[in-house]
Amino acid sequence: MQSPSWSYPIVRWRKLQRKQIVFTSTIARGGGRSYGDSNFKYGSNSTNVAPNQMQIDFGRKVLRVSGGTRIIDALNYLGAHGFELFVVPGTAYATIGGCIASDIHGKNSHKHGSFSRHLKSMTLIINDQEIQITSKDTKLWKSTIGGCGLTGIIIDCEISIKPIKSGHLESRVIVVNGLNEMLKNLKTESKNYDYAIGWLDGRYQTNKGKGFIHYANEAEESSPFQVLKESQNLINGKYSFGRFINSPLIALYNVFTMKKYQRKSRMKNQIVSKREYFFPLIDLGFWNKLFGRKGFHEVQFFSPFGSEKEAEEVLNLIIKNQPVFLIGVKIISENNVGIIGFPGKGWSIAVDFRANRTSEDFVKKCHEAISRCEGSRIYLTKDWVLEKKHFDIMYPDADYFRAIRYEYDMKRLYSSEMSERLAI
Repeated sequence: MQSPSWSYPIVRWRKLQRKQIVFTSTIARGGGRSYGDSNFKYGSNSTNVAPNQMQIDFGRKVLRVSGGTRIIDALNYLGAHGFELFVVPGTAYATIGGCIASDIHGKNSHKHGSFSRHLKSMTLIINDQEIQITSKDTKLWKSTIGGCGLTGIIIDCEISIKPIKSGHLESRVIVVNGLNEMLKNLKTESKNYDYAIGWLDGRYQTNKGKGFIHYANEAEESSPFQVLKESQNLINGKYSFGRFINSPLIALYNVFTMKKYQRKSRMKNQIVSKREYFFPLIDLGFWNKLFGRKGFHEVQFFSPFGSEKEAEEVLNLIIKNQPVFLIGVKIISENNVGIIGFPGKGWSIAVDFRANRTSEDFVKKCHEAISRCEGSRIYLTKDWVLEKKHFDIMYPDADYFRAIRYEYDMKRLYSSEMSERLAI
């Protein structure tokens, strides 16, 4: 049995299936890479949008693409014509519609913002009516961007594309001591690079642990586009690995990773493929199964510039109480477009740890701490725990989103486990 999303507990999914409940609503479902419960509802219909309908307008440098098209397929189609997307997520198997519904950001979020910045238009189906949205000032646009599929089904869109400079990147690794040094380096140095991602060793408090920043620019020497190969699916078995995810194994993994990148930091700039840099876990396949049947949590939160101290307090809270792999840090430069969208001008910080009997209550404590910091919020597409009281604090325009849902009868038509949990 497969979990309906990337981190959702298979044991909880089985409990839902025992319920004799049938709903009349639906929810669009893309690649199933959402970590939380935003892309399914037990007893409802999950709608998949037709994939791989693509056409390039070469004069406008725009791709018209169906919402069900996977990122890997869009990149391969564009690459064959000498183009690429401005922003891609960390998985090649998200769909275009999913990228809009989650308003994803990539490793170049400090320069190119989130996915929605490059969106020109989109077509929604609401109650069997096709509605084309071209104005970014409309409430349908603002509620659909980052709206977790709750405003309708995104059947296609137009998105800006750019010419490929090179099929490779020239990367550089910088070793840093602690979170503060990492944030300072990202803030001053990232402007000199096209891509930037920071990783912090999760075994120590943030002021003690080492970390590294992986910068990259387009390679100066032009190289041909390389077709992105499908995953080798090195992990594609049962959910039988969870018992091995423990503190000693995590410590070993972190030591190995830190030594690997410390060696790289002593080398000159290295040439890496875009597949390797953008999608480092692609060949592992279903790596989520490593965490076992109880799933895992990713506490990914946005913290605006100026609230670094509060962000560090949240991280230290997690590190003291959970065995943590590397902590991912990105700098984002984006005016928040979506009413319940994630990106803004500040930091995106992500922490993964295995779910257990007490982890949900602990994650709620993290949410409480995040909600006390003005402007901070969690990434809805990565969560299956958040409570309504914290959601309404993190997203102060939540009632406006609810009003739009009511106006267009979306609450009856489109719902998910997340929308029921948050009463939106």
